[in-house]
Amino acid sequence: MKILVYILTFIPLLTVGQKDKTKLFESYSYSDGRFYYRLDLYNDSTFIYENSFKLGSTMSKGNWQINNDTLVLSNYETPWTISNVEEKFIDSLNSKTVIKIKVNDTSSVKFRGDYILYIDGNPTSVKYDYSKAEYTVKDFDVWINGNCQDIRKTNDTGIVKFDTDSVSKISIDYNEYHAQIEGSNYFVLTLANFPILVSPPTLKWTKWIINNNELIPLECGELLEYIKLEK
Repeated sequence: MKILVYILTFIPLLTVGQKDKTKLFESYSYSDGRFYYRLDLYNDSTFIYENSFKLGSTMSKGNWQINNDTLVLSNYETPWTISNVEEKFIDSLNSKTVIKIKVNDTSSVKFRGDYILYIDGNPTSVKYDYSKAEYTVKDFDVWINGNCQDIRKTNDTGIVKFDTDSVSKISIDYNEYHAQIEGSNYFVLTLANFPILVSPPTLKWTKWIINNNELIPLECGELLEYIKLEK
């Protein structure tokens, strides 16, 4: 009988412990009538981020931690990943670097021809090259060596050029690639999980400055003061 009483007493304690693990730690939100953001932080160091605008809404889940005055978000699903990279050296480029962005069409929905996609509310187009049987991406942001002040867009053939023959890191939104071969000046980045037709805004900012009861996102080392999530 004593054992039964102990078990019945112990089970509720376990249940309480499980609830506490997912207890809301803090909640922040922002709305300007067009965009809505909400970030919920939980005691078990996980978060849920919601983002809505006229084309739809997305939800991201991951982990959070605080470093001094900065909230850092990680381990959440992104709209695309780099699935493969080809890199080589081409003599004729003459102190330039060429980066090509391709799409790996692995989705159940196949698309042909040219399609406009709205990524984070901005138009980007996917072009299907019948002669090469490949998809390239136009108007896609790329920057190199961490210099986010010099973001360039791919052209009609999915290519962007930089006036340098030295590349250590290639960055795109949500991902980056570190060069494996010294002296490479031609890169082909193939993206997987690329969105079809429409991509509502996704969690883009991984670092947020904590300012009293506000969170302000960091982009390219600068505070986006027009977006402040408040408790």
